[in-house]
Amino acid sequence: MHETSHAMTWVPIGPYQSKEILRLVRAIEENDGTPYRSSHEEILDYFDPAHFWRATAARDYSGKLIAFGLTRTPIVHGPNVEVILSGGVHPDFRGNGAGRQLLGMQLATAEQLVQGESESAVAVMHVDSGNPDLEDLLVRAGFSVSSSYAQMRKPLAEFEAHMEVPSFVTIEPYTQALSEDVRKAHNAIYVEEFARPALTPAQWAAERQYTDIPWSFVAVDRRGDRPRVAGYLLSGRFEQDWESFGWSEGYIQEVAVQHEWRGRNIMRALLGNAMTSYQNDGIEFAGLDADIHPDPAQSNVAMFERLGFERTGTTNIYARNLDVRAGNLLRR
Repeated sequence: MHETSHAMTWVPIGPYQSKEILRLVRAIEENDGTPYRSSHEEILDYFDPAHFWRATAARDYSGKLIAFGLTRTPIVHGPNVEVILSGGVHPDFRGNGAGRQLLGMQLATAEQLVQGESESAVAVMHVDSGNPDLEDLLVRAGFSVSSSYAQMRKPLAEFEAHMEVPSFVTIEPYTQALSEDVRKAHNAIYVEEFARPALTPAQWAAERQYTDIPWSFVAVDRRGDRPRVAGYLLSGRFEQDWESFGWSEGYIQEVAVQHEWRGRNIMRALLGNAMTSYQNDGIEFAGLDADIHPDPAQSNVAMFERLGFERTGTTNIYARNLDVRAGNLLRR
């Protein structure tokens, strides 16, 4: 702990201060016009035991929390490690160097977390559009935009609910009985096609804690003795975001179809079933995030625009390489 020239004290912080962190995060979101609102459950998820994490905070002379930074990376990872940085400074305390100090501490922590643990590592921060001060800070710290994604929505009054699929494929509700098969389908798609680390059952269960089961569906190939997952759609219900959006939304966390079954209307059928379930619950829009590709022909944005979705915002992912020379990994 040390005192800064602006009467701030930097201290470790953790899940026991989750409600205090939430108040700070909400103040930042409301000031910056962020199109979502964090929940207390999401703050607690910052400290998920499936990750190595370090959290730092600044307090003013009265003890008020005025800045917070989280640095974390999955315990189980492949040869290329991604360290996520998040947090921010209270709007009333900006302009005094707190953000620069916080980012410097997070980068130092990120390099300690990956020492000798991988072939390469990168520090990553997601930045919503309309935040030029943060973007400038990151660029001056050696970050650059590695990729981007768009927030998109579709009015539920404007979709085709019924879509023909092969007779041997059924669109079924997502259930715990199907969960393991869906996890394996997820890994088959993301490991083989995008070289991402496979999710273990524990990691999959952790990621599904925000999945709304009644709004999620699975496409199952019923040929043969053992049914196979052809595709799936997982939904989230983040009601704390709806006031800031100005509309209610069923959020499509993930929709994917395995290669063998593509070109058979399965994705459209999954979307139709999900959007019907949203509409039956009185929801106004379906929403999702779509990767932006430099080539519009390969962009997920273009694909979803053809399905009637419109862009509502953009997030840039800033990244900076980390030094992974052998050393001792900090442990919680």
